[in-house]
Amino acid sequence: MRLQFIVGTMTLLTGIVLILVGTDYGRIINVTVGVIAGAVFVLLGISRLKQAWLNRDKEE
Repeated sequence: MRLQFIVGTMTLLTGIVLILVGTDYGRIINVTVGVIAGAVFVLLGISRLKQAWLNRDKEE
């Protein structure tokens, strides 16, 4: 369970960094491969964190 929290947090932060770098820290708003990949990573990270939160009591 703790591993899922770590991986989820890392994936979420990776997505945020990809979006920030792809938009030049918010100065240029455009759609690039980095921004799309960042959005996918953010969604995957949130999903992983949600799943870890829901299963936190099932594992020992």
